[in-house]
Amino acid sequence: MGPEGPEDRNERLLQVLRDHRITPVFQPIVELDTGRVIAFEALSRFPGDPAYTPDRWFADAWSVGLGTELELLAVRMVIDALPEIPPEVGLSINASPPTIAAGSFMHHLGCEPHRVTVELTEHLDIDDVSGLRSALAPLAGAGGKTAIDDFGSGYANLQHIIGVDPDWIKLDISITERIQEDSVTHALASSLVGFATDINAGVIAEGVETEEELDALQEIGVRFAQGFHLGMPVPLDEALEAVA
Repeated sequence: MGPEGPEDRNERLLQVLRDHRITPVFQPIVELDTGRVIAFEALSRFPGDPAYTPDRWFADAWSVGLGTELELLAVRMVIDALPEIPPEVGLSINASPPTIAAGSFMHHLGCEPHRVTVELTEHLDIDDVSGLRSALAPLAGAGGKTAIDDFGSGYANLQHIIGVDPDWIKLDISITERIQEDSVTHALASSLVGFATDINAGVIAEGVETEEELDALQEIGVRFAQGFHLGMPVPLDEALEAVA
């Protein structure tokens, strides 16, 4: 079989959109002091070879002009699960700036947007910061929250924070995985936590895989985290067992 061309990619994505072939999974976000699940991050899984990761699916969608449609479908399928999640547990979803700016975005969040945190993804750069701020205003007005994802992975994150004034900052996995063995990374993480405190944003560490990483994160003041050590992304019924 030869390499996939744009037409093949387009047809593959259209089939997913037509048949709603996205399976959501849910990973817990945990309060470290208590072990309490405060929210689930919803992630998308696609049909076919698991090695063809969700990031590649979304990148393909943007490359053929279907990025917003695919992200909105993912949001809609996740929001359908919200009534089954206990009211004290929030839900984080991923969306890029063009999707947030889509006129139907708030409609896709359903009737409980105050329980939703929108994590800004890095699929596309932010070109219009003031436009993004305006697009996020209805979410804030409805009581929803905003998070900057993968903080510490690049300069673009600083642009996001300046423009968005987020409720949450998520430390990138590259920081988490090196925090206990690299003094420079440890110092950077500590500074980022202090910065988040100064702007009244909560901090969530991503990609926690060991108890040693947890200890190092708590030492610098991180109160919330997610990762395989705390809970795998799983179907909703399995995820709910963690909060039962």
